[in-house]
Amino acid sequence: MNPPFILSGCRPEIQLLLAAGRTEPDAPRLAALLAQPLDWPALSELANRHGLLPLLYRSLNRVDDGRVPAAVLAQLKAQYQANARRNIAFTRELLRLLARLEQHGIPALPYKGPALAVAAYGDLALRQFTDLDILVRPEDTGRAKALLEAAGYRFSGGLSPGQTALYAASTNHHHFALQRPAGHITVELHWHIAPAIFVPAAKSAPLWQRQTTLRLPGAVIPTFDPVDLLLLLAMHGGKHGWDRLGLVADLAELLRRQAGRFDPAELLARAKQTHQTRRLRLALWLAHHLLAAPLPDLLRPAPAEDEAAARLAARPLAHLLGQIEWPPGSLSRLRWQQQLFDRRFDRWRYPLELLTAPTLIEWSQQALPARLNGLYRLWRPLRLARKYLVGSRE
Repeated sequence: MNPPFILSGCRPEIQLLLAAGRTEPDAPRLAALLAQPLDWPALSELANRHGLLPLLYRSLNRVDDGRVPAAVLAQLKAQYQANARRNIAFTRELLRLLARLEQHGIPALPYKGPALAVAAYGDLALRQFTDLDILVRPEDTGRAKALLEAAGYRFSGGLSPGQTALYAASTNHHHFALQRPAGHITVELHWHIAPAIFVPAAKSAPLWQRQTTLRLPGAVIPTFDPVDLLLLLAMHGGKHGWDRLGLVADLAELLRRQAGRFDPAELLARAKQTHQTRRLRLALWLAHHLLAAPLPDLLRPAPAEDEAAARLAARPLAHLLGQIEWPPGSLSRLRWQQQLFDRRFDRWRYPLELLTAPTLIEWSQQALPARLNGLYRLWRPLRLARKYLVGSRE
């Protein structure tokens, strides 16, 4: 059950989504909400925007007592089936790419996408995703990118070979986004799981040492250890401001499905080692209070920790419940994200990195000789100043 303070003033469609957006829905709450007048088109739109449409259909389909309009259920079923077909197509493509990489001696760890659907939900059809994420070792990045390009994928960054090498060596970047027009599939080819500022003490090497296996339809694949995956989801959600309930559901369902299969003490130890304690505590708070994720005793926070997590949760919670708009890039979100860093040094380094770390825009707009690559860190603040200061006056 959701605590009453969370549901206070919350529109019934959001409340129903919270009750239904789980593999183990809150049946009493669901029944009570279905007895009220509901804006069904708004509910469908909310479910799709938050990435919970498959779970909503599954929960409502199980009610099956006439309280859900037949036309609404039929539409949700069609969307559920379309998502399932798409996920199967993505899974086949993932297995094709993994086989191609293996043939050329390149180890790869897929995560999120189909791997997370099975690891967290136990069913490919129950998660919405839009791309495939594959981690390779940093030294294999160039060869892996070339193999994907030979398979029909393209990196649209518009960079020269020298700039591409610079991009791959940057601590501000961690993946190439490659698109294949045929099939409209995007693959994010990672050599690290996040920019260095988000995981300052983490490297990808331990992920390879702790990898495990997962059975997808048609193959057994390597993937992340559950503890590493939980920490990744906590970091990823914080990076995106927990702006979709689907991000919370991924972590909540992983906790639910993997309960008893990971060591909570090891989870806390790795979070501390990689300076992810605040992000983890926030993620656990959201998953537990919004979607009733089970927490082992060791992960239940002390009162002071729970209060601190609740304070951090206030902004994303209000956004998730439709009470405020919280756009990406806003100053309030920047200030909030600063508070997610365990170390004070990283809290101040984060906005400095955002201001000075070159992006694709700087590299594509201004080609510099290799010996002058360091000037990109000066070019970015100058470009931003021109955009936001000069541009606003004009």
